[in-house]
Amino acid sequence: ADITLRLVGKQDPARVIKYLTTHLQRTDPNIQLQVGHMLHPVETQIDNPFMDLAAAACEYGYGRKPAYVGGSGSIGAFSATQKLFPNAPTVMLAMSKASDGYHAPNERFEWAQARMGMKAIAGYVASIGDLRTR
Repeated sequence: ADITLRLVGKQDPARVIKYLTTHLQRTDPNIQLQVGHMLHPVETQIDNPFMDLAAAACEYGYGRKPAYVGGSGSIGAFSATQKLFPNAPTVMLAMSKASDGYHAPNERFEWAQARMGMKAIAGYVASIGDLRTR
């Protein structure tokens, strides 16, 4: 079986693998896990100037205030970037809607969403030039 685990918050990947192994071996002690790779989850606080500008950019692009959604995902660059720049928040501006079925068999993405998203990202990039991290 191929298993992907999406971690959130402060979960430790090695600890999660340990718990999964213990759980599976209760069913069959011969079960062994081969771990391909592990990434630590990234968590960004929303109370910082970068997020304030991201919210303004979303209003500019989409014409409404953004929804802050705590979710999980495995974007490897986020974890690596957070290690390189620990004082800079990781900001992701999603362009798709929850109803688009992201990574599902019938995933879809509307061009109108892409246009609004590009406008939001352009507004964000233009707005952050003078910000500095600690």
